[in-house]
Amino acid sequence: MECKSSIICFFIVFMAFAQNDSGDKIEKAKFILDSIVHQNSHVGISAAIMAKGKTVLAQGFGYKNIETKEVVDQNTVFRIYSISKPLTGLLAMKMVEEKKLNINAEIGRILPSLPKHLHQITSKHLLAHISGIRHYKDGWKEWDSISQFRCKTPLEALDVFVRDSLLLNPGEQVSYTSFGYVLLSAILEKVGKKPFTELMEEKIFVPSEAKRIQLDGPIETYPENITSFYDIENGKIVKTRPVNNSCKFGGGGFNAPAHAIAKIWRAYMSKRTINEESYEYSKQQVKPKNGEMIYTSNLGIGTNTRNGRTSMLSNGAGPGGRSTVYMYPDDQVVVVLISNTLGDKVQKEAIQIARLFVNN
Repeated sequence: MECKSSIICFFIVFMAFAQNDSGDKIEKAKFILDSIVHQNSHVGISAAIMAKGKTVLAQGFGYKNIETKEVVDQNTVFRIYSISKPLTGLLAMKMVEEKKLNINAEIGRILPSLPKHLHQITSKHLLAHISGIRHYKDGWKEWDSISQFRCKTPLEALDVFVRDSLLLNPGEQVSYTSFGYVLLSAILEKVGKKPFTELMEEKIFVPSEAKRIQLDGPIETYPENITSFYDIENGKIVKTRPVNNSCKFGGGGFNAPAHAIAKIWRAYMSKRTINEESYEYSKQQVKPKNGEMIYTSNLGIGTNTRNGRTSMLSNGAGPGGRSTVYMYPDDQVVVVLISNTLGDKVQKEAIQIARLFVNN
């Protein structure tokens, strides 16, 4: 084709270069994702990449069932575990925005039936893991015990831990806790005057156009096209034990494909779920009373700023799964990786992929 205008020629060359550059980045990302599966520590991966508000990749890698060789596709549902926590943080930001929640108010005012030693905790403490509430006892043992039950409301899940002494004074220092987010789920349900799952659907999932997200439950409640779940034992891939994560609620109870989670963070970055003021507040790092520098923001997600660029990170893990969200919110880049296997961490790969799509 002959160019009759220098401007047209420049535009054609520029677009061809941009498309080739984008294609190269996608191929590099796919190579990284293929390598995760080929290293034999993950049976299947759900992956999603968003950049500048657009879906760059939404794809499955490996198998959702290793016995039948059924492959993962972009709609296959996985356990997302603790990357549920910052989604709960988004709902908290929304409740603040709607003046239904004061995250600096003592939670005893919201749930007066709680044991007295919890009353002075605030929602901000719960979001940033500085409430002093404990995490699971005895590694997986307590978690396995809890996972044999189905909880219909967050209040049903509180009895396991609310009577236990606090590990630290609220606000004093960081102590990671999934139970803190179960309690936060109950608080959000109370101030929102609707079931927690309905609030998440109405305030976060629907505005984000994120589908196929639901709270975990017994096998009979599973949707179509859900993966099987695997662990690594003595270097071998085995099917994981049956678990029910419903009692974890906003602390790690949701199931979803990666592209649904990526859509939620795309909506967050474009201020569709929360406004500009809430967005800026959500990125601010929390400082405990002991002066320790922590990397947890008001949103409840790991946040760090280097050379003027903010990054956010959340990881999850449990029987039959690992998950990572890594994003550069101001660059509108997000990578979500969810595995159906409790294998090696996938954080490093998520960071590598995200950096491909950031303009340096």
